[in-house]
Order: sequence, then structure tokens, then C-alpha cells
Amino acid sequence: MLAPALFDYDEAGIAYYKPDRNTGTKPLDDHAKIDFRLAYQRCPTHAIKRSDHPFNTAPFTPTKAE
Repeated sequence: MLAPALFDYDEAGIAYYKPDRNTGTKPLDDHAKIDFRLAYQRCPTHAIKRSDHPFNTAPFTPTKAE
């Protein structure tokens, strides 16, 4: 909710990073870093992870709500 250009929810309510589908391969530009930092610091579940290197993961595949 704090960074709608960066994060979205799939049909099951699982959040994901929109620019690179959760692979951690797309760097943030300076403007996006401000929104990212706000969302990262205020995430109540601490689900947002950050790294200076790409994550070792496959792109996010949205799930459907049951």
C-alpha cells in the first residue's frame, strides 16, 4: 500500500515485487528507493527483503485464491 508502483498482491493476497517478479534482479532507481525504503521499514510482517545481489529464485508466479 505504501509503494504501489513496486508491490502488488496476487489473487490469494500474496505480495510480490512488480518490477522483476521477485527475482531481485532489477535495481531500483533513486525515486523508487524512497518508496522502497518506506515500505521496507513499515512492513508489519517484515516480509520485504533487500539485498545488493540478485536472489537465487525463480520469478514469482501469482496464485489463485482458493
